Amino acid sequence: MKHRLYLSACLLLVTICRMAVFAEEITERELTAIKREARKYYDMHDHVKFAEIYQKAAKIKNGFEAKTYYFWAIDLEKRRAYRETVIMVKLYLEKTGDSGKFYKEAVSLLEKAEAGYVLDVEDMKKHADVPSDYKSMIHVASGTFEMGNPDGYDIEKPAHTVSLNGYYIGKYEVTQKLWKQVMGYNPSFYKGDARPVDSVNWYDAVEFCNRLSAIEGLTPCYAIDKETPDPNNKDAYSHDTSRWTVRCDFNADGYRLPSEAEWEFAARGGNSSGGYIYSGSDKVDDVAVVWEYSDKNQSTNSVGRRKANELGIFDMTGNVNEWCWDWFSWGYYKDSPSDNPKGPESSYGRVLRGGFLSYTKRFGRVFFRHVRNPIERIRVAGFRLARSEKKGD
Repeated sequence: MKHRLYLSACLLLVTICRMAVFAEEITERELTAIKREARKYYDMHDHVKFAEIYQKAAKIKNGFEAKTYYFWAIDLEKRRAYRETVIMVKLYLEKTGDSGKFYKEAVSLLEKAEAGYVLDVEDMKKHADVPSDYKSMIHVASGTFEMGNPDGYDIEKPAHTVSLNGYYIGKYEVTQKLWKQVMGYNPSFYKGDARPVDSVNWYDAVEFCNRLSAIEGLTPCYAIDKETPDPNNKDAYSHDTSRWTVRCDFNADGYRLPSEAEWEFAARGGNSSGGYIYSGSDKVDDVAVVWEYSDKNQSTNSVGRRKANELGIFDMTGNVNEWCWDWFSWGYYKDSPSDNPKGPESSYGRVLRGGFLSYTKRFGRVFFRHVRNPIERIRVAGFRLARSEKKGD
């Protein structure tokens, strides 16, 4: 498998080099490899690289049909990738002129994307002021608490006693600035360096953790096998096309996702908990920006703009949903270990916590649980970092 992937990558590299120099014809196999590579970046929400590949492909005599550029432009505009939308529309117009089937629609889309780009730049300026301590971690001392909510939804029951070792958790959600520093691109729908990164799936998050660990000279927590489908992934409908086998060494000193129990204990304020419904207050507006469902302007906020909780942690209620390590199970709370639980052995989805946008009031309560397929990249999902406590801390 790895040998075939290497050969495919070499073929693609040779093809792109030829494209960059000559406006020549290529084989169907080469064209398919280009499509596959471009689609990979599109699925990652790396719209810059996606558009770059299509720009180079436009030089090929027997390349993509003109309408392909127009249809991709429509999808990019929906993702607010306005700059790349403009690129794709212009490529369509260059190929067809004013005789193209979608000429009027393309011109209208071009005007819309150019206007959207201007507004996007202005919006990003409002969310460019990143806290100087955006990489900071907060120490959460070991402790025991009642996890869950005896009076809540079935998904929150039963309340049960959990004891945790000490650990560290991000003072803020991972910002777009930090994501770009580590990963080299920005997948976010709501752009701004100080905003939390969004539109990342669970696999993206664990890869980020390992890369940041390596950059800082720490031991990565995750062993990631992209070739072997995870037998613990019970996605019955095959929505999860990755199905990587990921194992976590909680004794490693690198970065990782918090367990669901670690997330809730930190959100409650740890041993300093005031017993609030939301993370730091019983009034949701104190700790989060809450949007009306019908408000078309709803968006994420810069991290750290609202009140912190008892431990000095921000945005554990609201902003984006946050991926946790655990597989999700409806009945797990009934059988959960009392010491350092890390979720069931298998399931169809991973846990998300924290609430988001117009759903903050309900989903942002410290005990509310949410689940999504780990392959899903949605505009309201991000994450925060955790690290295990070392001996002597």
